[in-house]
Amino acid sequence: MEAISIADLKPSTVGGFSEVYIARLAGKTVAVKKLRQCQESSSLVRQKFIREAMITQVLDHDNIIPFVSVVDRGPNLSIVTRWMANGNLVEYLKKHPWLPLEMRDKLVYQTAKGLDYIHERYIIHADIKGANVLVDDTGTARIADFGNAFYAFEKALLKSGGTERWMAPELILYEEDVRPSFALDIFSFAMCMYEASTITICGTHTHHFLLDIQWECPVRVQDVDICDIMISDAMWALVQDCWTQEPDKRPTAKQVSERIAAIVIV
Repeated sequence: MEAISIADLKPSTVGGFSEVYIARLAGKTVAVKKLRQCQESSSLVRQKFIREAMITQVLDHDNIIPFVSVVDRGPNLSIVTRWMANGNLVEYLKKHPWLPLEMRDKLVYQTAKGLDYIHERYIIHADIKGANVLVDDTGTARIADFGNAFYAFEKALLKSGGTERWMAPELILYEEDVRPSFALDIFSFAMCMYEASTITICGTHTHHFLLDIQWECPVRVQDVDICDIMISDAMWALVQDCWTQEPDKRPTAKQVSERIAAIVIV
């Protein structure tokens, strides 16, 4: 890892407790997610960052961000992954507004396959959304950012982390801690599917994610112009099954990927 040098580079993105740099390693472009050195970088934040590194490095799947290495030099802790030049799913669809329905569905299917893979390993991502699904140079979707991930056998889920608009209602409406459940990711995945379907040539629809305190899910708008929501009847039925408010009635990630495979030409 001596070949990586980010000291003179500006971060590509900046998060709450980390910065992401683009760097070169062994002739390849990589992303270096570096823990920020600030007063808020407590031991708890560092432990969470270390857990993200530990989870990321054990994952090996075509639809998961490829892990490269971990750099731990005193306070300078970094996670190195392959750089995804096409950005995240939201950015990719905005750059390719004419992307046909079957290609959008394929990206959704690939995300479902990645989710099924991590669930098989008892990992709950806890922040599935378009911004955390990256697209590689072959146009393949890869789940990334395991900063909020945890194992299904952990005793309780802390309410910190995640993105509220993609969170399952049980995380928002219940005062007590919610037991870890794969169903949390399934709800967020449905929101991700809806998100992908609303990014068209006319941009993201204004009704996008208009959720009220009763957690009413978005509706399918039946426009007849170029700004149609790009989602088939079968995929819409799956979305509705995934974001039902009763967690035990949501399908598993494997069931989701199998249903999409029956719909999409993969």
